[in-house]
Amino acid sequence: MKISKLSIENFKKFKERFEFDFSDQNFFVGENNTGKTSVIEAINYLLSGPQKDKKYKNLSSGEDENIIIEALICSDFENVDVKYQDYIFSEKGLNYMRIKRSSEEKIIEQSGKSVELNESKILCWNNANERFENPTGKNTTFNIIEVVTIFAKDHVDNVVSFDSSKILGKLIKSSVGDFFDTRAYIDFKAQHDSVFNTGPDSLKSRLDSLSGDISKILKEQWGELELSFKFNLIDNSNHLKKGSVLVKEGGIEHELEDKGSGLQRSIMLSMIQVLSKVHLLGTDNNVILCIDEPELNLHPKAQEKLAFALGKLSGDMQVIISTHSPYILKSFRKKSDTVHVFKNDQFANPGKLDHLSVLPFGPTLAEIQYFAYDLTPNDFHNELYGYLESQSKLGIFSKTKSWFNDRKQTTQVVSLQEYIRHSIHHPENTRNTKYTDSEIKQSIEEMINAI
Repeated sequence: MKISKLSIENFKKFKERFEFDFSDQNFFVGENNTGKTSVIEAINYLLSGPQKDKKYKNLSSGEDENIIIEALICSDFENVDVKYQDYIFSEKGLNYMRIKRSSEEKIIEQSGKSVELNESKILCWNNANERFENPTGKNTTFNIIEVVTIFAKDHVDNVVSFDSSKILGKLIKSSVGDFFDTRAYIDFKAQHDSVFNTGPDSLKSRLDSLSGDISKILKEQWGELELSFKFNLIDNSNHLKKGSVLVKEGGIEHELEDKGSGLQRSIMLSMIQVLSKVHLLGTDNNVILCIDEPELNLHPKAQEKLAFALGKLSGDMQVIISTHSPYILKSFRKKSDTVHVFKNDQFANPGKLDHLSVLPFGPTLAEIQYFAYDLTPNDFHNELYGYLESQSKLGIFSKTKSWFNDRKQTTQVVSLQEYIRHSIHHPENTRNTKYTDSEIKQSIEEMINAI
């Protein structure tokens, strides 16, 4: 299950309506304050609802302009609740649902009743009625698709939580197995009842005097009434929520929340990498994972390992990443992934990249730096030059530059590509003029066109 398309209007950095096409793994790159995180916030707003004391509306929008977030969800919808069946439609052999959350407030007639629509309710498109409706007519959790978000400024508790909707909670749920059916737990339940309710020195027996005093007064004032106490065993999910995470360092254990933010974030991301190995197919493939700047506090090698894990995870669940790191982008796959580049402007203005690579062995780190970050690294020039040389295609470039060979004390006319290649490989030769930024960009573009 995944979001196929997402549209955003009057939300954070987005004023005009903007539409994204999504794939299995999606990258948002660009400078700060260009709208990358706003997309993740929009997905969270759509699927989880607005958070208290958080402002979402675009600051340039008028009072009468509403936030509108829409998504097209693609899935087989095999186990969808019956109340959503009328909102599933098919196109080209695939099944879809179109959902929406908006700050607009209005009332519609639905199933013979007046239903109020507002941003607390997620709406579904009814093809037959050609309008958005609230399938239940009231505020409910939209459990068809779930979003797990990690923002750059998130506290550790937002991820390292035993709640089943969080990453650690999912890992624990998948690892518990039949624990609550084991003989040890069954014996524990019986012992709990004895200690709290039925035993001769149980907590309940110690409170018999108190319950008797209260019952005496009740009988005098209300008739034959009797009060008693009972202490129930907490349910299985609450058992798990009562856990805590400890970190042992130097032989001493500490609560995770007492450690530094760098270590906390590293543990968060380690859990994501473990999640990629757990294979939650069939139970949690309705999850969308959104991560804002996963590279924070990570060494480049650790970034590459994390990127590989996220790429693997995107085979089971949709992954959406906002990043400044070319090392994170090294997990990009030509056939299945998407990159959106955000430009520095008053409003968010992202553009979709069709590829991060022109080389058959790419994308290389240098290619990513060029296509995603608009840099012109020498390594990319070398890679293009070497590939064209291996294909015997360097002869197509015009010879317009004079290169002085310091060793042979001779001058020859060469192409711009060869001139820059010599300059990179022979920095000791200072008799030639250093190529300019515009020249290396021109040379790279000409070689890309040739490929």
